Amino acid sequence: MAATNLHAPAVVLGGGVIGLAVFRALAASPFFPNPVLLEKSKSLGQETSSRNSGVVHSGIYHPEKMLKGSLARRGRDMLYEYCKEKSVNHKRCGKIVVARDKREMAFVRKLHKSAANLGVPSPELLESPEAVKEYEPNVSSVGGVRFSSSGVVDVPDLMLKLQADAEENGGVALVNSKPIALKRADRLVEGGEGGWILTVLQGEEVYSIQSKVIVNCCGHSAPEVYASLGLVSAPIVPPRHYFARGNYFKLSASQSSVVNGLVYPVPNKDLSGLGIHATVDLDGSVKFGPDVEWLKHIEMLKPKFQAAIENYLPELSSFGALAYDYSGVRPKLTHPDAGGSDFNGGSDFWIQQDSAGFYNLFGIESPGVTSSLAIAEKVVQMAEKR
Repeated sequence: MAATNLHAPAVVLGGGVIGLAVFRALAASPFFPNPVLLEKSKSLGQETSSRNSGVVHSGIYHPEKMLKGSLARRGRDMLYEYCKEKSVNHKRCGKIVVARDKREMAFVRKLHKSAANLGVPSPELLESPEAVKEYEPNVSSVGGVRFSSSGVVDVPDLMLKLQADAEENGGVALVNSKPIALKRADRLVEGGEGGWILTVLQGEEVYSIQSKVIVNCCGHSAPEVYASLGLVSAPIVPPRHYFARGNYFKLSASQSSVVNGLVYPVPNKDLSGLGIHATVDLDGSVKFGPDVEWLKHIEMLKPKFQAAIENYLPELSSFGALAYDYSGVRPKLTHPDAGGSDFNGGSDFWIQQDSAGFYNLFGIESPGVTSSLAIAEKVVQMAEKR
């Protein structure tokens, strides 16, 4: 679709799952009728969101003070409600964090208690190997803790429904559209009040959009997009994103009986990641991952995955060959070498706003899909208060 100069009350930059959730929430608000979404690729949801595992997290690790925690728990409930309302393919299959020894069992007990204190629904402490095997017969452990509110969701289906909702409420999504410049306007041609004039490159054509609100949901590229727009008096210095690659392996044949739900080990000692876990997909296939990699050759990863998985699935080799599946890249605001983990405030979400109606979403990684509707709710509430 070729565009000429446009007017919109709000513009969303980026058409992944977060951008689409914000797009939908803006379109549903009486303050922002007919918002515009701009995506630089030829279609929506083809970058970070296309490499998401689809896990719906319970919000058990991040404390209330972290946005990752509060938005994951709020977003989890909103997401299940939305999936039910819109018939988005999903499954609330549950998740078990398994312990391999007494030290890990002590961690599991603390996790059970802290999750209950955070309001996570009905955490179940499994005090013996037999209690775990009632849910996961193939898992080897000394015990664990189960969270019934965890699950999986079809992310492409979710994005299609979010887009359809926004467009039904007057939203307009433009692909192959890259924002290249932005400037403040004391008075817009339409609407009277001040706002923004955004210059956009669509193919070989340049056009502008006048808007009161801009929301930067560009994922990995969010800091670079903000820096590239040429704001003369930018209110912030955009942060650096550190990129952690997460790799996945899968069983070469469908093995729906290997695990019944999500199976997680106790996290790494430094809490830099959740460990290589098992995920049962909606089609019944099983995949393992992600790890946290700062770029290694893929062939070097298979022995590491094999050893990690066999800690809780000792008969892994009998279930079929392990084959490389895919990888995704997560934008983090702090590198693990800096001493901050995901669980002690080191790498939280950052929703930044200025007084002129520009909103930046930095460091939005896991649990981004789980949090997507809550992130959108928060951004729109912030914009409405202006």
